[in-house]
Amino acid sequence: MVNILTGFLSVGFNEAILEPHVRQLGLTPSVVGLLFIASGGIYAVGTPVWGYVYDKIFDSYLTMSTSSIVCAASFILLGPAPFLPLETTLWLVIIAQVLLGLGAGGKVGFNHSLRVTVFRGFPDEIPTLTIVSGLFNCTLALGGHTSRSYGL
Repeated sequence: MVNILTGFLSVGFNEAILEPHVRQLGLTPSVVGLLFIASGGIYAVGTPVWGYVYDKIFDSYLTMSTSSIVCAASFILLGPAPFLPLETTLWLVIIAQVLLGLGAGGKVGFNHSLRVTVFRGFPDEIPTLTIVSGLFNCTLALGGHTSRSYGL
């Protein structure tokens, strides 16, 4: 659940800070909108790919860690971080948005959550699926709400 929470904190944070951050580039509103679509589109396409990967391996912790690193790299580039000798450019923002979409897609591991729950002794039945699904959606919504409401 922490992985899901941080994934949607990242997405929500990006939604809150992207437009003010790229104002310095003097982009039209249409181009700014396309930047948001870049991360969302990659997320939409990448999530089924990540889901396939999660289905094929039992120990998904490496996959979750990789997706977290990709999300972190997106924000390091989006800044760009002070230790990088880079200026904010449109292409750097696009690359950061693509990385965010890829990373966030990998942080949504519902099947991992369900598999670990069953592995820890819960019955592989509909009530367990219902509880995991409810926690998953609650955590997802909490991450999105927290980052948008409190500017995290």
